[in-house]
Amino acid sequence: MEKMLIKLQEAIALQGEEISQMSNEIYTQQKEIMQLRAQLIKLKSKIELIQGDDADSYSSGLEAPPPHY
Repeated sequence: MEKMLIKLQEAIALQGEEISQMSNEIYTQQKEIMQLRAQLIKLKSKIELIQGDDADSYSSGLEAPPPHY
């Protein structure tokens, strides 16, 4: 009976460690996701800015629009 109790305590301790490791990994991944989202927002705004500049240059006549086939 005592051996069984010790095995159960060891199993619980191992599970506790694994849960802690998984929690740390989830936290790390969440931080990375937040950083990637911030980078994506910056890239989207840069693309929109570039596209806006291209539209302005076409409308002002500085550059001819590309030919359409």
